[in-house]
Amino acid sequence: MYLETNLSKIKQKAAEREDENFRFRAFLKSKDSDKVDEIVHQLHKEITQQIDCKLCGNCCIQLKPRLNEKDNIGAIGKYFF
Repeated sequence: MYLETNLSKIKQKAAEREDENFRFRAFLKSKDSDKVDEIVHQLHKEITQQIDCKLCGNCCIQLKPRLNEKDNIGAIGKYFF
């Protein structure tokens, strides 16, 4: 599976599919939220393994980063301060 990481292309695709994305979000709201969360967490686990965060860091700018015990928080802090 190809994973697009170019933010300009991602924003363009999101704009092109705005109506489709809205319908999909509405569809998800009608489903069991626990099951949806389970699927989203599994996808997150699979996808984040394919991304080298040191190459862009845009997720940290656009979203709240999710850190766990494997992350070297001290090293990350030194990078920013």
